[in-house]
Amino acid sequence: MATQAQVDRWEAVFPFIREMSEEDRALALRSVHFPTLDADAIAYELDGDCANYLMCLDGRTRVFRRSENGREVLIYKVTSGGTCVLTTQCLLSGSNFPAESVAEAKTELAAIPASVFSELMGRSAPFRTFVLQDYSKLLSGMFSIVDEVSFATLEQKLARRLLVEADDEGFVAKPTSSSPPTLTASARSSPVTSANGTRGLGRQPSRQGRDPRPQGAGLTQDGLRPRIGSIRGPRSEPGGQGREPVGRGLDQRGLH
Repeated sequence: MATQAQVDRWEAVFPFIREMSEEDRALALRSVHFPTLDADAIAYELDGDCANYLMCLDGRTRVFRRSENGREVLIYKVTSGGTCVLTTQCLLSGSNFPAESVAEAKTELAAIPASVFSELMGRSAPFRTFVLQDYSKLLSGMFSIVDEVSFATLEQKLARRLLVEADDEGFVAKPTSSSPPTLTASARSSPVTSANGTRGLGRQPSRQGRDPRPQGAGLTQDGLRPRIGSIRGPRSEPGGQGREPVGRGLDQRGLH
């Protein structure tokens, strides 16, 4: 059973819960549970059942697709205050989860069972409004991935990635080891039954056959494309060893 501290935190992160009627709020409180995922634990696996509507209280999960040879394409990330658009889509349509989701850090969730989710969607206006507005916002953000994959040139994708990685001076830190650099995409749950009732939640993923190199631009935490700004060329400065300029004279006009 949920503790009062957990409920208070849930309502603080998702204030719309306080706007629900006493009867609807009581239904949500009786059914909600608060699973915790350790870093690298599986939230969902490909084609898994969506047993719960998941709301992120703290931490971060990434949602991705994996090719047959193990290479990953990031779709988006879910952070505190966010929900998973694919989970919502599965619950609304009755389909299975079409991707994979893994916790990147210790993640605390609020989970509402699918049956209670359906009931609240039909009877609670504040709950329904939040779910549909959040779903629409995240779905709109996903179209930026379509634009990125379909229309952006390789040079534009590389420039945007470097701009995201650059510091305030326009430099990207040079790797100190002999291994190739890893550029991580920033942004905002598939199956195996766990104690909290969701298939896949909490399971540690297998790393065999996985290519550690990230693919695709992904979404930033606000659901939008990486911010495009200008960067300056190289310059001499004390203590500048270990950094390399990422470009010279790149601006928004050169990226679109």
